Order: sequence, then structure tokens, then C-alpha cells
Amino acid sequence: MNEAGKSTIYAFIETMLFGFPNRGKRKRNYQPYDGAAFGGSLTFQKEPYGLVRIERFKEKDRGRATVTVGEQTGDEKLLQRILAPLTRELFQQVFTFQQEQLWDLQRLQAGDLERALYALGISGSQDLLQVRDGYLNEAQQFYKRKGSQPPLNQKLKEWQQLRTKIQEKEKGIHEYQALLAALERVKAELDQMLTEEAQVQQKLTLNKQQQLNFPLLMEWQELQQQEYEAPLSDTLVENLTNGYQEYDYLTKQLAEAEASLEKQSGLDQHSARYYFYLEQEEAIKAFLAQRLSFEKKQAENGWLQNRYQELGATEAELRARWQWQVEPVPFTPEELAFIEQLQEQETELLQAQQQTQSKAYLLAEQQQQVEAELENLENRHPELLGGQQQRSWLLPGLLAVGSLVGMVLLPNPWRFLMLVGLVIAGLLAFKKTGQDHKETWQTLLTRLDSLQAEQQQVSLTQQDLVNQLAEQQQALTDLRTEKHLGTYPLASWLTGTEVTYFHKIIAEREQIFAQLKAYHQAETEVLIASQFLTDWLPLQDKSVAVIFEEVQDFHDEMEKIRFAQEHHAHYQLTQQIKGTKRNLKELAETLKPQLATAGIAFPTLIPERLQAERNRRGATARKEQLSEQLQELFHEPLSEAQLAANAAALDEQLRQLQASLQGLRREEQKLLYHEKVLLQDGTLAELYQQQAELETEIQELAEIWQSALLAAEILLRALDTLSEAQLPKLLAQASTYFRYLTDRYQQVFLEEDQFWVTDGQRRFSLLDLSTGTRDQFILALRLAFIALHHQATCPVIIDDGWLHYDHERKGRFVALMQELAQKQQVICFSSDQEMVSYYQQAGLKVLAIGGKEN
Repeated sequence: MNEAGKSTIYAFIETMLFGFPNRGKRKRNYQPYDGAAFGGSLTFQKEPYGLVRIERFKEKDRGRATVTVGEQTGDEKLLQRILAPLTRELFQQVFTFQQEQLWDLQRLQAGDLERALYALGISGSQDLLQVRDGYLNEAQQFYKRKGSQPPLNQKLKEWQQLRTKIQEKEKGIHEYQALLAALERVKAELDQMLTEEAQVQQKLTLNKQQQLNFPLLMEWQELQQQEYEAPLSDTLVENLTNGYQEYDYLTKQLAEAEASLEKQSGLDQHSARYYFYLEQEEAIKAFLAQRLSFEKKQAENGWLQNRYQELGATEAELRARWQWQVEPVPFTPEELAFIEQLQEQETELLQAQQQTQSKAYLLAEQQQQVEAELENLENRHPELLGGQQQRSWLLPGLLAVGSLVGMVLLPNPWRFLMLVGLVIAGLLAFKKTGQDHKETWQTLLTRLDSLQAEQQQVSLTQQDLVNQLAEQQQALTDLRTEKHLGTYPLASWLTGTEVTYFHKIIAEREQIFAQLKAYHQAETEVLIASQFLTDWLPLQDKSVAVIFEEVQDFHDEMEKIRFAQEHHAHYQLTQQIKGTKRNLKELAETLKPQLATAGIAFPTLIPERLQAERNRRGATARKEQLSEQLQELFHEPLSEAQLAANAAALDEQLRQLQASLQGLRREEQKLLYHEKVLLQDGTLAELYQQQAELETEIQELAEIWQSALLAAEILLRALDTLSEAQLPKLLAQASTYFRYLTDRYQQVFLEEDQFWVTDGQRRFSLLDLSTGTRDQFILALRLAFIALHHQATCPVIIDDGWLHYDHERKGRFVALMQELAQKQQVICFSSDQEMVSYYQQAGLKVLAIGGKEN
């Protein structure tokens, strides 16, 4: 009933939790008129505190609360900790529903929703919000916009009063005012001159750098103009190098053999070098036996180094392309089977989704057709909705006409029978016609209910398909993170070509690194093995290749001595020369294709061609280096004369600017001295000093105040970022509630900071909705806040929030409240007897204010 105390109980709960509100002209005052105590106590239960009792009276301790938790007693601070994150604003906006709040559509903005989200703690921001409130309180201790006690407010007031005194002093000093204007003009000109001077200095610095680097520019231009032979590939260079080494070796061997033929006398058989050779012959031969294998390793080492660098570049390119910070993990056969299964399931789900959508459209068309037929039948026969039924009089009418004719033409006994037939005809017409239309009407109603039930089932199926697709996408996202795949596309997961290639590269690089390391170890072993020859041969600080050549030359020299002493025959030398020439000819034939590619005719030109290739590569590298070094200095072609002319012009411009600056500084000094003379009386000077000191204090306080505000703003932006992630969840939950309450509209969404709803085919703004539907929308949005909060912080209190509901909406509302009450306490205040009957039918607890339980 009205005036039973529903709003009073609501105000009592709010006051007990958050204190007595400030009195205002337009605010209702619940203070008793008979002078009774204004206040009371409230007991509720909240984990982990258990039972909590709040006692608060207006006249006692200025309305502050006394909180009892078990044996512990506390004050307002303890109550705030227990209720956190619940505040008065959150209590009014989320957990309580009043009819006047449902009309306020202007408050439904995205920003308000986000602030309510983080205030409620849904986004995990409760601690951040408390820290932000601490910074705001700290800022208000220094300054309040309408305050007078904070220190910054007091200092600003003192500064304003002092500034008024200074202005009064300055009003009568026209000369002083003109002096200040002249000082301002001079300072502005000085600032402009200093800016121009800095710009000229910057240009001079650039000019000096251009002059210093002009020789490099000339070198770059010369390199640009130079022409080189066609470039050679690395493979061709390697083949030419190896071929020429063999050709040079055979040429030297041929020359030595021919020289030996001319040599008729040997060397002293008793020389120390020869005796040393004879003593260490086996060791020297064993040492030289390593040469061929080492030279092969040396040639292979160069190729391995190039290959190692190429693989490193490829690895870096793959890491950059797919953002592989960590090495991607290849998929196991089980995981590949799982991915294939997910893709097949996704295809099946998409097909099922399309089929379900088609079925939904078909059911909607059928429902519209049935509704049109039902509406047409009800328009033609309104008695079906209640009232007198219209009857079809065709057949009974014919019977009645026949009876009337018989009564006129037949004698008296038959006239009485015709009268009875007339009455029977009327009764038959009344009964048959009403029964036929009613059966058709009931059939259409049954068909309509069936179609609506099928549509609801289709809607649930669609939502289930959407959830399954989302779960599959999340599974793929988790797998991508687990395998460190970065941006590697899903389409390539099953083949995994680049992942396999990436691991192959890493394995090959590790293998090559081990081979390079083994080569360096072998090189060290060769150096150690040659130590016994260092007293007889100059091997210090020489490479392994040179050491082998030195030892080989020593061996050949000693063998020649032995040959000359033991044989003195020309036959062996002749055969050796013949074989060497044959080898040279075969080698020349083998090198012909490479020589043609390199553009040379003879093997003897190979060193010159290789040197030209090295020069070309060096020039190209140097040109690229110079381009990178000079591109920031020279944006257009310049000659040395132009650079010198620009430098002279800039020097002259700088000299003129410095002269002008010197004149302005002298003028500034004169004006400052004149100002000092005018302020010698001390009165205005003291005021200026006080003003400067006061401004310093204001600056320090303002910095502290601004620091606290900045910290609060940073935390607020962090909270906004957290709440933005929760807003889609809130809208999705609100759509679920709104769809249940209306049984028509499917989705709630935000667009351009305004709310819209859609029934699956069209979208509507809130202004397009009926009053009852708008009330349902606000209710769904409020309930979505509560549902996202998971852990209930306060009972849900609703005061007549259904005044614009029809009987069907009220029934859905009661069903939804019954479901919500399974997780959270719900208190509904109402003077609507129809709503009370719904609650009683649902088996819910109903209490009459001032009465007993029903």
C-alpha cells in the first residue's frame, strides 16, 4: 500500500550503511516529528566478518556509526573496510532500483558505465581506487576550489591582496609603466635575436661539417663515376682461386724441374741443415703428410664461415618476420591431430550456425503469418476475445424461412410444428457458428505458442554455437602462446614448414660452429707440431699455410741435394717435366669455362681479374658507407666554392646579429638601472620582494598539489584501461537479461556513446522503446553490474521499479528475481497487489510493512 513506509525503510538502510545525508531544501527529511530518537541499528552478515551490527543516531557522536563484529568494536573506518568497494553512489546506482531512477536516461553513457565498473571492483581495481582517493585527499589538504583553510588557498588570497597594493602603487607612476613596457619590448627583441642567433649557429655548424666531409663527398662522386668489370659470383671467385693455386703450383714445379736439369753440381753433403734433415726426415715427412688434409680443411673453413653467416641472416629474418622472441616449439602428432580436429569442428559449427540462422528466419516468417491470420480472425469475430459470439445464420436461417412459410400455408396443427422447427433452427445456428470460429482461433493460438517455443530453442542453440566457436578460438590462442609461434599464420600450422626449417637452420649452425671450432683446434695442433723446426726455419708469427710452404720448400731443397748426390741422371727430371706439362694442359682445359665467364683468356690473368673483383667489391662497400655517412649532411649538390660562400655569408649574418644583441643588452642595462633608480624609495621594491617570495611559496605548494593530482589522474587512466576490458562483458550480460525480460530484443550495444537494442532484424534507440521496455532495459543493465561482480557486496533493493509493466512483463520480472535470489539477497518494496500475488504464486516470502508474513 502507499504511505506504508517502503521509502522510509530504504532510506533507513542507506543511512545505517553510509551515514546521515546532508540536509537540503529539496531532500526529504525522515527525522521523527514527535521528538523520538533519529537513528537505529542494522545487522547483516558478510564473509569473512560474519555478523556485523551497525548502530547510528543523529544526536550521538554527530551521527557517526558504532560497528560491532563479534567482540570487536570499531568506527566508520572499520565500516568502510567491511563495505568496500561499496559506496553510497554505487549503492544508489547499482544495488537499488527506484522508479524515478529508471526515468533518468541521460545518465546512461559509456563513461558512467566504465567508472561504475572500476568502482565496483569488477576490473580488479579496488586497491588502485583506494590509492587514488588517498592522492585526492592529499591534494585537498593543500588546495580546495571553494576552500579557505588549505595553505595554498591562503597564500593565493595573500598574493591577491599584495597584488592589489602593488597595482595601487603603480597607478601613479606613469614613467614606471612606460619603463616596464620598454623592458618588455627589449626582452622580446632579445629573445627573437637569440633565436635567430641559435639558428645561424646551427647552420654554421652544419656548414663546418660539410666542409670537413667535402673530401668524402668528392670520393663518393669519384666512386659513382668509376666503371668496373662485370661482378663475379662467390662460387666463381672460389673456383678461380683454387684453379690458379693449382696452376701456379704446377708452373713452379715445372720451373724447378727445368732448373734441376741445368744444375750439374750438388751442395755440401756435410752441411748442418742437411744433417738436421736426415735426422728429422721421418718427422718432417709426417708433418708434411698433414698438409693436404689441412688445405682441404682450410678451403672448407672459408665456405663454412660464409654458410654460418648466411644461416644467421636467415634465422634473424624468420625471427623478425614471425616475431619469434623464443624458439618456436614444433607440434607433436597428437597436437597436429588436435588442430585438424578443431578446424573440422569449426567448419561443422559454422555450417550449423548458418542452418540455425535460416531456421530462425523461417520461424519468424511463420510467426508473422500466424499472427496476421489470428489478427484477421479476431477483427472479424471480436466475440472470441470475450463478449457475445457472432453466429452464422445461413443453414438455420433457411430452416426458419421454411418454418414461416409452412405456418402461413398449412392448417393449425401443422403451424404449431413449424413454430417448434423455427426455435430449433435458431438454437442450431447459435451453437454451430460459435464452435467453428472458436476451434480455428484456438488452433492458431496453439500454433503461435509452438512457434515461439521453437524460436526460443533456436536462440539458445545459436548462443551455444557462438560459445563453442569462442572456446575453439581460445584453444588455438593458448596453443600459439604455448608454442611461442608469434604471428605465424594458422594456415601454416599443419605443415609447419618454416618452423621445421628454422630448427634445421639452428641445428646446422651448431654443427658448423663445431666444425669451425675443430678447424681452429687443428690449426693450433699444427703450430705445436712445427715447433721442432723453428731453430732451422723462419716460422715465427706465420700462418699455418706459410709454415707448410716453408717446410715443403725445405724438404724439396734437401731432396734435391740427395737426388743430385745419389743419381745425377736426367731421365727422372725429363719424365717429371713431361708429366707436369701434361697436367698444366689439362688444368687449362678445365678452367676454360670459368675463364670465359670471367672475361679473360689465360690462367696467368686470373690474379689480375681477382684483384679487380676485390677492388670492385671494396669500392661498392665504400660507396655504401659514404652514402650512409653523407646523406644527413648533403641534401643537394654543393661545390667547395659554394660551401665557402655560404660560410662567409653566415659569418657576416652572425656578426650583425651579435652586434645587434650587444646594443639591445646595453639598452636593457640602461632600462634596468633606470628602474633601480625609480625603486630607490624602497616601498614598491619591498612589495615586489614580498610578491616574489610569496610566489615562490605558492609555486612550491602548487607543485605538491599538482603532483598529487597527477598521480590520481594516472591511476584514473589505469582504472579506465582496466574497466574498458569489462564493458563488453557487461553489455553481453545485459543483453541476456534484456532478452529474457522482453522475449523479443536480442542484443544491447553501444555506438557513438549511445545505447541501441536490436530484435535480430532492426535496431532501436532507447527513445524508440515503450516506457515499460525502457524500464526493463535499465533493470537488465543494473542486474548485469551485479552479475559481473560475482561476490555480492549488498542486497539488491527495488522500490516499485515495475509500474509500467503489463502482466506478462511482471511475470518475467518475478521469475528473474527468483533466479537472482538463488545467489544474492533481493528486497522488493511494492504497493502493487498484482505483484504481491505473483510473489505468492512463486512461493517467495512476502512481508507486509507493519503486518505479518504472508
